[in-house]
Amino acid sequence: MISEIKGKVGLKGKNLSERSEDKLTGDVFGSLRYIPFDKAMKIILNEACIKKEYDETNWLLNSLNFDYWNDNIHFWPKHSLGELDLLLTFENLIIGVEVKYLSGLSSEDDIANEPEINVKENSINQLAIETRILNNICNNKETPLLLFVAPEPFSYSTVQEVIDRNILEHGVSVGYLSWEIFYEKIKELINDNNLNDFEKLILNDIQQLLQRRGLERFRDFKIGLDKVEAGEHFCFKGKVDDETTLNFDFNLGETVLKGGAYEFESKY
Repeated sequence: MISEIKGKVGLKGKNLSERSEDKLTGDVFGSLRYIPFDKAMKIILNEACIKKEYDETNWLLNSLNFDYWNDNIHFWPKHSLGELDLLLTFENLIIGVEVKYLSGLSSEDDIANEPEINVKENSINQLAIETRILNNICNNKETPLLLFVAPEPFSYSTVQEVIDRNILEHGVSVGYLSWEIFYEKIKELINDNNLNDFEKLILNDIQQLLQRRGLERFRDFKIGLDKVEAGEHFCFKGKVDDETTLNFDFNLGETVLKGGAYEFESKY
């Protein structure tokens, strides 16, 4: 709903698809703002990995205490340098959030500055630009944090690369949070006794959305056996419940010879 209100979805829905990052952003964070900040969003933000040297940012994040926080979240705020997906504004802390789902950074170059230099060549790397946006917005009044939310394989590596290239604006903290960790925390919060039934219903919807988008972390195969003997061979049969989930039903009654091929069957 938020993505449509903010004009990220056309009236005819031509840019509306399950691959849309804007729709995912609006659906997840737009729903979270219906729950008191301290009961969900703060707990999720505390899962973010922020470099150790930014202890003040971590302290400020932990010190936030809010109930109603709709006035603190801004979706796709415009700036002359570009556009963040989210801007969270608090008295002493400003958090810019860049959300990725299936696409990479919108702009990139090969600029890499020498470590520890103060005068840097400006990069058009999207995260580098966004640190300049945050620095401009804060103007030395608040502590700025850029948070990168993306699938697990890309969240850490993308942030570490821009740090190593020394292209980020000085004074802006940078952190990352994978969607898979996001999903796990939502799942934990659903069982939190401090949340009422309405709040749990919102989180349950978010959990199902992330699961449908394939953002649930793979944990293990459940095969119903205490142990698997070495030397056994397996035949896998899967059933597709929807467009994104494949559940395997292991049948250990058949033997596959060593060196042979495994065959996967799926049913829609």
